[in-house]
Amino acid sequence: MIATAMNTHVPVLVIFRGGYGAVAVARTLGRLGVPAYLLAQEGMTTPVWSSRYWRKKIRWDFSKPESESLAFLLEVGRRRTVTLLYSAHDAFHNGALVLRDYLAERAARNWQHGELGGTGAPHERPAKGRPRTGGRTHGTRR
Repeated sequence: MIATAMNTHVPVLVIFRGGYGAVAVARTLGRLGVPAYLLAQEGMTTPVWSSRYWRKKIRWDFSKPESESLAFLLEVGRRRTVTLLYSAHDAFHNGALVLRDYLAERAARNWQHGELGGTGAPHERPAKGRPRTGGRTHGTRR
């Protein structure tokens, strides 16, 4: 395995919808010096909120219309480059796939119109019955 330097300057926005995996993510990224931000359900009480490794914690009402949530996430992305991290129990039916598809369609539209901001190549959805695990992640090299 070839060791490469880790880019700790790109912040990670963790979209928290339940469970305790986000605590491990915050702790791991925080110890590595990666700025980690939490986006959690408005009004939700959770121990995840109390981790000292979150640079900032944001509340959002996930029951708002999809268009409002997407506009909110796009606004967050306009301020600075972020990596979105979204955990889900179901590899085929979750908000991360909806967001990925929307962003891929938007990037393809922008690419066709000569605008910057995307490769224009939508990511492939995992084959039914075979959720994507591991492998190459966007923006990294092996």
